Amino acid sequence: MSDEVLSEIKNRNKLYSIYKRNPSLASWEAFKTARNKATLAVRDSKKRYFSSKLGSPQSGKNLWKTIRNLNIAASKKNKTDCPFDCETLNNYYTSTGAKTFSKSLSNHQKHFKYKFQFTAVCENDIARCLLKIKSNAVGRDGLPLKFLKLILPYILAPLTHLVNHCFTTSTFPHGWKLAKVIPVQKKADARQISDFRPISILPCLCKVCEMLLFEQIEEFVLENNFYRPFNLVLNVDIAVRQR
Repeated sequence: MSDEVLSEIKNRNKLYSIYKRNPSLASWEAFKTARNKATLAVRDSKKRYFSSKLGSPQSGKNLWKTIRNLNIAASKKNKTDCPFDCETLNNYYTSTGAKTFSKSLSNHQKHFKYKFQFTAVCENDIARCLLKIKSNAVGRDGLPLKFLKLILPYILAPLTHLVNHCFTTSTFPHGWKLAKVIPVQKKADARQISDFRPISILPCLCKVCEMLLFEQIEEFVLENNFYRPFNLVLNVDIAVRQR
């Protein structure tokens, strides 16, 4: 609530009182103009405030902490127990994901002319990615991150062989596809199944493989300038905002 916003609200309320005491077309038009200016001032003030809190780059953990502090997301006090059983949630989430993937594939597959192939990784890559994991959440395999770090020298060679086998054969271990799915409400009054979003807790070893896949895909995307159209639009948008 800046001085500008308070001044516009005060002027709006003053003109509304004048209109109530002396209803006329002129007083109503004056009140409408002041009301619109006050609404615009409040909207601009909110936009600047949220931009200052959410505009700067930050980690996912800090971002969600900021969102909760701003009362944008549903708080734990308003948490609603999910009324749907596991099978109902599973069918809904899998059907939604399949539709999104199918639509995305049909839109981009026709125009894609580049060739991409995964390359083998070394033991240092496996160790580096495992040590980068920060979450201690345990997946369906029951292997905690601390335990994997303790036995890393003994499993590094077979794990590297397993990951390279996945890359060369375009396969993925079935156990790594299984995740603990936790439904989290998206709004305070969550009643429909679409009001819950899924959070998947994957095995740590699956995350290692995904990191390596991501690094090679990102390198391919950067080398072929696939980011360029998006960056161009983003830079233009930033330049317009700065003006």
